[in-house]
This record gives sequence, C-alpha cells and structure tokens, in this order.
Amino acid sequence: SGEIMMWDAAKGCRAAVMTATTANVFEVAWHPQLPRFIVATSPSGLLVEQHVRTQIHVFQRDRERGDDDLAYTEFQKLDCPAIDINELTYMPNSLLHAYVTAACTDGNVYVWDTAQGDRPIHTLKHAEPLEDFFTHDREREDTGVKFTAWGASADRFYTGSSDGVVKVWNVRNRRKPFVRNLLEAPAPISCGEFSPGKTQLAIGDASGRVFLFSVDERDEHETHFMTLPGTNRR
Repeated sequence: SGEIMMWDAAKGCRAAVMTATTANVFEVAWHPQLPRFIVATSPSGLLVEQHVRTQIHVFQRDRERGDDDLAYTEFQKLDCPAIDINELTYMPNSLLHAYVTAACTDGNVYVWDTAQGDRPIHTLKHAEPLEDFFTHDREREDTGVKFTAWGASADRFYTGSSDGVVKVWNVRNRRKPFVRNLLEAPAPISCGEFSPGKTQLAIGDASGRVFLFSVDERDEHETHFMTLPGTNRR
C-alpha cells in the first residue's frame, strides 16, 4: 500500500510518520544510535529526474512535538538509479551525518554521504552473475547484491553478490574504495552476518555452503567452510 507505519509498543499505539507521499516500500533500516531511520521506496513526488528509479527517505524524530508525542518527519531524500533495492545500511560518520548504502539487483551497491547531497558518492560494482537468466533484463531476474555489512569502522565495508564474490571496500577512499576480494564462492552469495564483536564473519551461498572467517585487526582471515543439506536461497 506504500504506507509507512510505526508502533509504540510501550504505549500500545501508533506513532506518527509524517510524509507527503506514498510509494512502494522495499526496505527499512534504523540509525544505530540516533532516533532516525531510512526507507527505500519507488520514486515519489512531482519533480523526479528521469534517471531516478528508486529513492531512500531519511526520517528523524520530530522534537517540536515534545517527549509525549512520538512522531518522525522526513528531512532528506536520496536518489538511486536501480529499480530494486535488496538491503540498506546506515553507518554514522560524524555526529549528525552518516553513510547510507543500498544493495541492488543490478549488481551494484550505491553509497551516499548524507552530508554531501542526494547523489551517490560511490557505485561499488560486482561482476556478471554466475547463473544464467532468461532475458536481458538483469535487474528483474538477478538476485544481485544480497549481503552488505560494516566491519568495526567505516574503513571496512563488505558486499556479496550473485557473482559469488565477497568484496571488501573502504568507502572513505573517494578515488579507490576497493580493498580486495575476501571470498570467491562457487555459487551466488545469499546472506552473511558478523558476530557481535565483528571478529567473525559467516557467509552463505546458494549451493548451501557456509563460509566462516576469523578477522583480526589487520583484516586478515582464516577460511573454513561446511556444506548444509539443501540450498540457502531466499
């Protein structure tokens, strides 16, 4: 329906989300410290440029309403050229601003710095998918980038795509963000998760394998894998 709804579980009531438009919603992510969240949607509004195919709306707590009236208002909108967004991340890079990333079915991850406007500062690219698809419309058939995660700091960002590769990036480096390939799996990357202390990383691919990494301070690793029954598609 395109409606963004929020609920106050403590009071058992709905909290207001103030937005002027409705749009198809793909994904939501919260800021790790501040009362802010982001929502990936189809384009909305009257003045949408032709290259914009999705948008990310940034909401923050409306302090003018007081502590007893919980409401969120949109204060920034980020333009994205992909037609479908799989995952969002929200990584603080200063007291008020953050990196926002969108992992998409076109095999790219788009990165914004909210301090630098509504256009991406990086397009982090993966190669062609390992599996064939029936038409030339990759964005509608390919799973694209299904794994994105931050390491212990904004110096390390990890992405995994349908090319079977998990890549490591440093988005602070504006000219050369690519660091290295962490993994080249025999099947598309399906999912991944860091341990709470960011010292271990588990990656799952579409063949049912789970790869386990131990990451030290120098970003070096030891790799092991195990095969689970069936596959791990989603």
